[in-house]
Amino acid sequence: MRSSIILYLGLGILVWLIIAIFAQPLLTFISTQHEFGIQGRWIAPIIGLSTVFYGVIFLLNYVFFLIKKTYYITLVFGTGALVNLISNLWAVPQYGSVGAAITTLLSFTVMLIITALISKRLTSKYAT
Repeated sequence: MRSSIILYLGLGILVWLIIAIFAQPLLTFISTQHEFGIQGRWIAPIIGLSTVFYGVIFLLNYVFFLIKKTYYITLVFGTGALVNLISNLWAVPQYGSVGAAITTLLSFTVMLIITALISKRLTSKYAT
C-alpha cells in the first residue's frame, strides 16, 4: 500500500506541476475569451491538486474493502459532500468558479484526512 501511494504521489505531483505551469498559456490559446484563460490559471492547478488527493483517497479505500468495513467509505464521501455543499453555498456567490475550485480542494482535503486517520486506526488494529 505504501509503495502504491508513493508511486502515485510522485507521478501525480509531477503531472500537477506540469498543469500548474502550462495552464494559463494553454487555456489562453484554446479559449476565445481572455477572462477564461486568466481564471483557468487558478482553477486548473487547484482542481489538479484535488484530483491528486482523490487518488490517494481511492488507494486508501482499499483498506476498508480488505477489512470489510466499507461503510466508512459512505461516511467519508458523505462528509466530503456536506463540506463541499456548505462551502459552495458560501464561496460561489462571492468568488465564482475560483471559489468552487477552492471548496472542492477543501472537501477533498477533509476527505483525505478522515480516510487517512480511519485507515491508519484500522490497519494498526487488524495488523498482526
